[in-house]
Amino acid sequence: MATNSKVKKRTLANEAGEFGWDASNVKLGSQSYGLKCFKLFGQKKSSGKSSTLSSPLGWMLNEALAEPVKVANRWMKSLFKDAPNHDLIAGQVFEQVAELTEVYENRAQGPSVSDAIIALAAAHSLRAIAGKCEFANWYRCVEQLLDLAQIVESNVDIDPVVYQLIAVELPMTIAFQIPSMDEGQQLAQRTCRKLEVSATEMLDHDGWPHGSYLSSFGPLVASWARTVALSNDLDLEIKSDVAAQLEWTVRQTLRLSRPDGTLMFSESGAVSRPFLKTLLRMSSDAADDRLVKRRFPKKTIGSKKTRLPSASNISEWAGAALLQSDWSPDSPKIGLDFSKRNCRVEISRWTRLIEGNLFPEITSNGKPIESMSDFEVVCEMGDSDLEYLELEMELSNEFRLVRQVLLSRQDEFLMIGDLVAGKTDSKLIYRLPIPFAPGVKAIAESETREVYLANPKIQALVIPCALPEWKSARSEDRLTIEKDQLVLSQSTGQKDGCGLYAPVFFDLSSSRSKKKRTWRQLTVAQDREPVAKDQACAFRVQLDTQQWIFYRAVGSQGNRTFFGENFNGEFVFNRFEKNGTVTQLIQIDD
Repeated sequence: MATNSKVKKRTLANEAGEFGWDASNVKLGSQSYGLKCFKLFGQKKSSGKSSTLSSPLGWMLNEALAEPVKVANRWMKSLFKDAPNHDLIAGQVFEQVAELTEVYENRAQGPSVSDAIIALAAAHSLRAIAGKCEFANWYRCVEQLLDLAQIVESNVDIDPVVYQLIAVELPMTIAFQIPSMDEGQQLAQRTCRKLEVSATEMLDHDGWPHGSYLSSFGPLVASWARTVALSNDLDLEIKSDVAAQLEWTVRQTLRLSRPDGTLMFSESGAVSRPFLKTLLRMSSDAADDRLVKRRFPKKTIGSKKTRLPSASNISEWAGAALLQSDWSPDSPKIGLDFSKRNCRVEISRWTRLIEGNLFPEITSNGKPIESMSDFEVVCEMGDSDLEYLELEMELSNEFRLVRQVLLSRQDEFLMIGDLVAGKTDSKLIYRLPIPFAPGVKAIAESETREVYLANPKIQALVIPCALPEWKSARSEDRLTIEKDQLVLSQSTGQKDGCGLYAPVFFDLSSSRSKKKRTWRQLTVAQDREPVAKDQACAFRVQLDTQQWIFYRAVGSQGNRTFFGENFNGEFVFNRFEKNGTVTQLIQIDD
């Protein structure tokens, strides 16, 4: 829908206007009341000659939006210092708002996030400049901001962040800044209803964003935090179920935080203390407060263990998941967005390592196999040892793709395994691009097939478990470095088969990654006869002094043996202990 939709125009026939304001009302505005808004957002004003305030409008925004945030900071600091220049700032506010409304009333393209920040900065300035400028100009500015909100609300194709900032947060800010406005309370209540609708559409019942909103979650949750803080001060009630969703966004924001404070799957800005302080006002759970204190500790956290909620989250409704070892910022973690017929992945430890679309290209007898459904969650579990997720989707020609994701909490490794299974034999070729995160480089070993990931130092090790360890061993399968990605290539080989299994092992311990390692594909037998790889596979991986063994049924299940173990289920992953015993980490029977 175009943004030049017809909107109801307000009139300045008299100074009272439809809001019941006149010039004398405006002069009652005060600098201290305008500053109240920023106190709600965890900001503090210094006692010196100038303010050290920074605008909360910059929360979670990346550097590309630095210019409009600078404007917001400049206006705020100028208006709230001891000798403010109201005339100058008022002129700039009126000029910027007039330009925004003039442009977007007459063209199809909607406002940008940059425009939204300027509009909000203008709304935050309204109370401070009230009574310090010509009333007609001030009132016209209010009208234009409300018109802009109405224009954006009428555009169904608008960017979700722009919608939230202009159609929701902007009118709530105006209602807060002008509490004596006759329609202010009604305006705020209508805005609450819009907030409820948008939050319900974007979040599941646990406040986890749908996969399509992950890239925008940072600016969205920052705006929700500001909007809810304003609505609470205005004594407005948000529906209990929506309030619960918004409360959960506190924990989800902390879950999604990278080591540098930015959010996974996005180019957001980093979380800050004032932002988290305001965000916490949406939560009544003491655990969230403890998690924030761990993120920004005032003193070193001792060895005393505090019971905390799970650091991982899986949402089938959202088509997204996050598996991580614990709540520490540098915890090994993997995020997955499977809301579309592919799978975006982000893997990080001390820094981002893998980032992008991690989805295989598969052919059967030379013909591409296509996705026929979205991924579905078929298995999930988590305990003190590991986090596990299994996804499945239907492919063309009666094939299916099963993706396993296993993250060890204790042993600092990640295993991603793809199973391609069909009903008839064919020549299967599997190719998986593994994209690097920005700044990551690959270093290949000269004689063996593992690859180091460095940024700039070695951070992790990638092992292609189904490939022979030594390059001298004859094999059509490869793990190659191609520009900014690794590419794993596997096939059924010289013989046709009904499936293949492609596991990739990521050692996320930077120190262990540089030590000795080895891996082998093991022989699997049934009734004392070797089983073909399109029926079952087993592997042993050793890193320094630690060893693991895992098995996967590719075709039908059966009573099979491998490395002295006997198993008739679908998947098992074991760890060898130093005393010679075996600990079963996970077993899936069917």
